[in-house]
Amino acid sequence: LPSKNLFIYIIMKKLFTFLALSVLVAVGAYAQWTKPAAPASVPLQTGETLYLYNSDADAFFLGANDWETRASVSPTKGYQVCIEKYDLDDISYYLSSVVENKENKVLYTFIDGLDNIWVDQTKESEHDKLYTFEDQGDGTYRIGMSPANRVYIPATYPGAYLGVIPEMADTRLYFCDSMKYNLPTFHPENYQTTWYFVAPENYQTYVTAKKNYLAAVALKSAIDKALAENEGINISAIEAVYNNPASTAAELDK
Repeated sequence: LPSKNLFIYIIMKKLFTFLALSVLVAVGAYAQWTKPAAPASVPLQTGETLYLYNSDADAFFLGANDWETRASVSPTKGYQVCIEKYDLDDISYYLSSVVENKENKVLYTFIDGLDNIWVDQTKESEHDKLYTFEDQGDGTYRIGMSPANRVYIPATYPGAYLGVIPEMADTRLYFCDSMKYNLPTFHPENYQTTWYFVAPENYQTYVTAKKNYLAAVALKSAIDKALAENEGINISAIEAVYNNPASTAAELDK
């Protein structure tokens, strides 16, 4: 190349390299806070303390909302659950959990209606509290009503499975019955009824990563808003926290 063209070539190459690195740095600031992969599953095991995860909703089973005992889901918190076999048939199980606001008592999930499922009854209560766990062949389950229940049985509510109904716009659990919720604004194909079990150590790792991720997303939104509304504002200390992949949720929330 002629010397002049060579000089231009070198300058352009350096400029291109600088811009490419700038893009990589910018992308890296976002890429370091990727949503964590879903936790690993374990098979249904009776008598073992596990967590119950709804993979459609990306959330764990717990008691929340009304009186803090309505069966619900949360993306960053779950109740420890234990599955107990029913003695009188081969398909029915009790679903118990450690209910935190009941002094960490082990209480049973019961059905008081398709949209009334709770987590605070004793095993001896008169409510329906037996479930089937239908293995989907890939480590996941659909949780249905047991035919051993008194009222809430498959014959009366065919195809009803425990899950989240997006159209309800809440975190409560329902028995997603396409017959009851057969309304123009409801879409049964979107009902979130896929569950699997998670070991305690995998639960803790995932929840910690998820809390950090959600805190980072919220902080980035706040940073963008501050920069848009306050030209020239110096938030380098906050940006440093965001750009540190080791930052915890507590640090990101400050």
